Amino acid sequence: MVLPIHPRTRKQIEACKLDLTGITTCDPVGYLDMHRLLQSAVAVFTDSGGLQKEAYFHRVPCVTLRSETEWVETVEAGWNRLWKGPDYAPRKQIDAYCDGHAAAKGSAHRRLPQRLPLTLPLHGSLPLPARGVRGRLLWEPDK
Repeated sequence: MVLPIHPRTRKQIEACKLDLTGITTCDPVGYLDMHRLLQSAVAVFTDSGGLQKEAYFHRVPCVTLRSETEWVETVEAGWNRLWKGPDYAPRKQIDAYCDGHAAAKGSAHRRLPQRLPLTLPLHGSLPLPARGVRGRLLWEPDK
């Protein structure tokens, strides 16, 4: 078990003289390190809303250490449960989160934007549009 601990929480643990034998503790970790931990996790116990959802993306069951969650779909799909709630529902894919291929599907249906008419600037070698943001004239195009 790995437990990243916030410094204030560590002070409270020491003040209460809690025994953490058998638990590997560390300072809070960054985003990428947390994903590395999630990749090898068997389960996640957290009060973090973001971590609940990230656990789902890594297909790791999660127990939310709160009485409610903003990610109710993760509970309904069986990947998350509230710590005082019933056991996990049967696990299933969350359709609202797609299947991991959204970029490929989106690009297949993407229409290319219409190009602006280009003219050569007086002192440049690359063609630039004559009009910029909100159609404002940037320079006088050749006629």
